[in-house]
Amino acid sequence: MAVANRFREIRGSPGELAVVDWTTPTQPRTVYSDEAPNLAIGTWDVKVAGDVAGLASTAPGVGGVDFFDASDPENPEHVSFYDVSTADRYNGRVHNFFIDGEYAYVGVNAATTIDSDGDGVSEKVRQFGEDGVDIVDVSDPTTPTRVSTWQLKEFPGPAFATASVNGFHDLYVQDGLAYVCFWDAGIVVLDVSDPSAPELAGHFGEAPDADKEVRFRNTDEESRGAYFQETGVRDHRQRLPGNAHYVQPSPDGTYVFVGAESFIKGEPGGIDIWDVSDLGDISDIEDLLAGPKRVGHISPPDIELSKADQEFVDTIQRFNVFNSRARALVHTSHNFDVTDDRLYTSWHGGGVRVFDITDPSAPTEIGVYDPEDASFWAAVAAGETIVASDIGTGLVFLEAP
Repeated sequence: MAVANRFREIRGSPGELAVVDWTTPTQPRTVYSDEAPNLAIGTWDVKVAGDVAGLASTAPGVGGVDFFDASDPENPEHVSFYDVSTADRYNGRVHNFFIDGEYAYVGVNAATTIDSDGDGVSEKVRQFGEDGVDIVDVSDPTTPTRVSTWQLKEFPGPAFATASVNGFHDLYVQDGLAYVCFWDAGIVVLDVSDPSAPELAGHFGEAPDADKEVRFRNTDEESRGAYFQETGVRDHRQRLPGNAHYVQPSPDGTYVFVGAESFIKGEPGGIDIWDVSDLGDISDIEDLLAGPKRVGHISPPDIELSKADQEFVDTIQRFNVFNSRARALVHTSHNFDVTDDRLYTSWHGGGVRVFDITDPSAPTEIGVYDPEDASFWAAVAAGETIVASDIGTGLVFLEAP
């Protein structure tokens, strides 16, 4: 198992790759850890497929993916860096990506810029205007090669790309379809059976006002903070409904599970379950937008707060995930894993929770692990074991119920 960022045995800065041998789940051990060359700061995702591992960078100016030859797990070799911060993508960054077979599907966050006088300095910027997915051939990981790009601004009909609340966040690829989270614009489904020519295949789950235009920021006249406050972009992105944060289809592709992440007090995000057996008619935008139906929902867990914690919560409007106390108190959904009949979920301060999804319209909670002060980032099923990541302390290995 490869791990990005820190956990108990790693004491450096984010940007490290660690490999953990958990052949014996009761005695996991680190067999490799080192900093990636291009990721001194700002990495949040690691993926492994076969002998290829990748580590993402969200750092402005060095956005991309470091690729490793992981054929020897105890000695992975850095072999390349795929750079998304190109001239036409201002401060391109990668928060999440996915590897499927010989291709990496790299989510790109980048702003639209205007340099009207040609002096090389952009006087107007719109966040997320160039967001999309690069499909990269990694059959030879030493030379990752982009074969195509699909951007949200290509979406027909609603002007999703004009809103600064619709950034790329995550994606999942299965059976020739890429399910892509575009925050308030919902889930865009791409047919990637031909990776060199991705095509729109479906869409669902957009929030109200997802197509509301947000003006450009005048970089000479206002700071990012002032711009966010005046336009309300930051709070809007963290409010419900909306916030398509993580997505994964069921193994047979009939249902898609979408988690929302919200750090606004009193509005934690849950998980929606969609029937995608009919994605709609791609040639008819109205039929396409009316395609999949939401058939189920999992609400965030209730958390009983101590008097001191309640007093702390009463003083804030928005939870700061970088504050250890705050993230242990928010119970919004985070990353999860789907099997044929089980859903393994993480809820920041709400613990790891397992649901029976034999009937997706009525998921039933069948197991909970919720230690005090923990904040969980992900939960993944691995046979009879659940591997969960606690942001503050490290990896946790649990017996599946």
